[in-house]
Amino acid sequence: DRQEATRQAAECARLWLGMGGEAFTKVLFSVSRSMPELSRLFEIPIDESSLSSTMDEARDALVRVSLKSAQSVIRAEANVHQLAKQKEEAESQARRDALTGLFNRGHFDTQLKLAFDSALELDRPLSLVFCDVDRFKNVNDKYGHQVGDAVLQAFGRVILRCMRQLDIPTRYGGEEFAIVLPETNIGGALFIAEKIRHAIHELTLTHDASPFGK
Repeated sequence: DRQEATRQAAECARLWLGMGGEAFTKVLFSVSRSMPELSRLFEIPIDESSLSSTMDEARDALVRVSLKSAQSVIRAEANVHQLAKQKEEAESQARRDALTGLFNRGHFDTQLKLAFDSALELDRPLSLVFCDVDRFKNVNDKYGHQVGDAVLQAFGRVILRCMRQLDIPTRYGGEEFAIVLPETNIGGALFIAEKIRHAIHELTLTHDASPFGK
């Protein structure tokens, strides 16, 4: 089976010699041009018309092999891209709190140390804001944990709206939140904290179409 033999030869050239389809084609046709001389040298009779026919079949087979290889490369690149995307999404999810979408405690602990070391090394300001939801236990007791979750989600959305790209907003635990503020002095931290407090004060949530307080 000349087509299968050509495919196997091309695959061996790729695996053993790192030879692409174009280079393999050049070698194959260089060998075919040398066949008449090799025939005379080793006194092996070769039917040149048969050789020509064989090379035509090989050329067709190589085209098919090249197309198949190109399709395999495209599929492989798509798979790599998909795997990279899945890895990035998984890593992002591993850093996030599932309920609020803010960063989780583990990421906070790592980033706070890095931010602190960087601030010391570069002699730059760094601030940390802690905040929590007042009377959150009363909300859970009166309205249930689903409403409590909705409150935490709303709180998280407000915090995200108040953040800069370099800030690290975190759900520290329960109804407690922590925000790492690189390149921020005490005045800037107070401004951001007050911005969050004011936004929360203006927030009204509803339960069964009725507001249940600010």
